[in-house]
Amino acid sequence: MTIVRKISYQQIFLFDDTYLEKNFKNSLKEFIYYLRYTGVKGVIDFSFSSNSDTIHPKLSIKDNFILDSVPKSLIKNKEDNFRIRLTELNNTVLAGMIENLEPIERKIDELSCEEIKLASIIKSLLSHSEYLFLEYPDQYLSTKNLNLIKEALKFEVNTNNRKVFLKPFNNDAWIDLATDIITKNDKKEYVKSLNPLSSFASHEENFKPTFNFTLHNKAS
Repeated sequence: MTIVRKISYQQIFLFDDTYLEKNFKNSLKEFIYYLRYTGVKGVIDFSFSSNSDTIHPKLSIKDNFILDSVPKSLIKNKEDNFRIRLTELNNTVLAGMIENLEPIERKIDELSCEEIKLASIIKSLLSHSEYLFLEYPDQYLSTKNLNLIKEALKFEVNTNNRKVFLKPFNNDAWIDLATDIITKNDKKEYVKSLNPLSSFASHEENFKPTFNFTLHNKAS
């Protein structure tokens, strides 16, 4: 009999399908399936960012942001409430990213690929969701904007206690940030392992013991 102490810490998960592409046909489904696999029940409060398919191309940047950042109960005065929401942002990196997209009255279909990607990610960050799932968040982005997004995600995880899941275009772009790598074994079971290359935060510093449980060795 082995006594194991379960621990929790600030996490950013990376779905790695480098060698298992056939098992990750739909990234959004994999994200939901993984949460169910780990015991998450009920309605999943999440925001999803992909390329242009998570924003409305005929709306302005601002109107897209309003859709996720202003609660439905306040939508009547959406313009005022959105401006108030921006002034109350405690994530200064995110606020700066929004300023970089000015004028935000521009329509989505007038933007460059990089601006569309930024608008999509910012839209998801502005939401009040518990989970964030970003598909190809590094695609089309300059190194400068990629680093800004990383800083914004760090803040959301550390300060706002949000859980971030990534399906990168290039795994190497996130190997310094992701704390945990998710893949599948030959039986198509999810396997989660710590990323020793993560510089986001020391695992030892972030471990917070929660409870003990007993593991009985299973005979083979």
